[in-house]
Amino acid sequence: MLFPGGRRLEAERAVKPPPFDYYDPSSVEEALALMGRLDDAKLLAGGQSLMPMLNMRYVAPRSIVDLNRIAALRFCRREADAIVIGAMTRQRDLEASGGRPRSRDRRR
Repeated sequence: MLFPGGRRLEAERAVKPPPFDYYDPSSVEEALALMGRLDDAKLLAGGQSLMPMLNMRYVAPRSIVDLNRIAALRFCRREADAIVIGAMTRQRDLEASGGRPRSRDRRR
């Protein structure tokens, strides 16, 4: 199997979310492959909206694919006349950069 099976998180009395299979890919390719083969999966990025919805049981996906370990989605760089910010870039990383994109080519 290309990716190890997800860990099963069982709901107990003290835990509010319903049970789900948890996957934490380390690359965009792994995440895309998981989303392609899992029937009822939700993406977890920051958790600000998904986690409360799980806790209230408004959603009950069979699987959750956590994007937090995918380093390729964390960046801030200048491209032409724009600053491009990756989907998993944390606000604290932007604050630490002082609003300046970090890139190897400082001329851009």
